[in-house]
Amino acid sequence: MWVAWRDGVPIAKVGSYYGDGSVAIYGVVTKPEARGKGLASVLMVETMKAARQAGKKLVVLHSAPLAENLYKRLGF
Repeated sequence: MWVAWRDGVPIAKVGSYYGDGSVAIYGVVTKPEARGKGLASVLMVETMKAARQAGKKLVVLHSAPLAENLYKRLGF
């Protein structure tokens, strides 16, 4: 899990689960007051980078309608 913090408080997070050859990304959440600053994008990129470094070839995304534009920008 990747977490963005501000003043000791978590404001965004991305969860992941590694399977055989794949990683599932889930729980992409940003507090409303922190949205629009690119935090979820940074956390998603770091999650995918870590998965590649771990040898994962397939990324599965559990999506929510609110985040569809973010996912499209990242190539999903």
